[in-house]
Amino acid sequence: MKVYQKHLPMKRIACILGLIVGLLGLGADAASAQNSSQTSRSYVQAPQVIGMGDAGVAVPSTETGFFYNPAHIGRVAQSTPRINLAGVTGSASTSVFDQIDFFENRLQPAFDRGIDSMPEDSLRSLYQDTFDQGRQRAGLDGQLLMPSVIVGGDRWGIGAGFFAGGDVSYQIRDAGLGVPLLDIVGHTDLMAVGTGAMSVQGVTLGVAGKYTQRYLSFKNKPADAFQSDEEVFLLSGTSFGVDVGFLYDIDVVSIPGTIRVGGAVHDLVATDFDYQHVENPSDAFLVGSLVEAAGTTENADRETIAERENVAAEQHEVAPSYRAGVAYQSQSFGVINAIDVAIDYVGYTDPPVDQTTWAHVHAGLQVELLNRVQVRTGLTQGYPAVGAGVRLGVVHLDYAYHSVEDGRTPGQLRHARHTAQLTFSI
Repeated sequence: MKVYQKHLPMKRIACILGLIVGLLGLGADAASAQNSSQTSRSYVQAPQVIGMGDAGVAVPSTETGFFYNPAHIGRVAQSTPRINLAGVTGSASTSVFDQIDFFENRLQPAFDRGIDSMPEDSLRSLYQDTFDQGRQRAGLDGQLLMPSVIVGGDRWGIGAGFFAGGDVSYQIRDAGLGVPLLDIVGHTDLMAVGTGAMSVQGVTLGVAGKYTQRYLSFKNKPADAFQSDEEVFLLSGTSFGVDVGFLYDIDVVSIPGTIRVGGAVHDLVATDFDYQHVENPSDAFLVGSLVEAAGTTENADRETIAERENVAAEQHEVAPSYRAGVAYQSQSFGVINAIDVAIDYVGYTDPPVDQTTWAHVHAGLQVELLNRVQVRTGLTQGYPAVGAGVRLGVVHLDYAYHSVEDGRTPGQLRHARHTAQLTFSI
């Protein structure tokens, strides 16, 4: 009996990880996007920012006016409209490839040979390795950048656009008594954003309004509680949020270039998502095929559905977050158009993990060459970040490698990611 109790969770882990690997593959095809471990707000990450350590609240650009600091629109808008025609972003955790390899080379062979026939010490070793692999969060993200436009004058700017994004991620924790707890989350956001900014007495003030339709599915339970016909619920809700931001150029010191301070509060005013069960998942944009492949809720009772809706409202509620930073931008010289040096502090009002001060600090550097090439590097929560971009007419290519800290202090629970973006803009 003791041996059976040890083997049962291991069998279920193998089956569940197999399902997750399949979901991750489906998630890549769905091209869904973005999510941070510290906030549930809907937004689109920019590889142009995360490549320089995720520091950019005081570095205005067309890529940051919608989701990082709405005041940026007032600095980059021109009388000729700047239009993003279309774009796609893909992001993958480095641990995804490690865990797929672990499943194919360790878990699957053990499952094929028969868990019941494994010696106890081999089983214990495999069990521990599964914990170690799953402890690091893994996921695939994607973004669809639909048409957006920015237009303005010397002291003002406005912008509007449509975006889609979501992610599929999972993590294994210890539920106690050596039983794994699986935390699996998948979601897709459809966003419509309008923003405007104006300069008044040297200060540029901006505001953005954002309407989001979200589809959410999640599981958080011990592995030995999973069933072979596990139900997967798809929930849907809407939210409206308001972001505000500012920029100010400091001219008290006479130096070549510009010193600028900036700040933004995201979801300063926001409604929580009013999650409701989706009766027909196949009708849901992007995520329907994932949920149908993972399970069914056709026999779920109203009490179970209500409980999932309440859990979603509690665990994925929207709370304000903020950024504050300072940046220096050099004058152009030779082939160098500009050098940007920036440092940001990013905070959350209701984070799931209370992180130390250093985990909130982001710093970076960007060098632009020949009006075409950008080279970036930085430190994000103590981890190195690198990135690059190139403009080839209407085609823009960007790449970034960076890490996120999921634990309390830098170095505790690293989550590294590769992100690439292709956009077409005029």
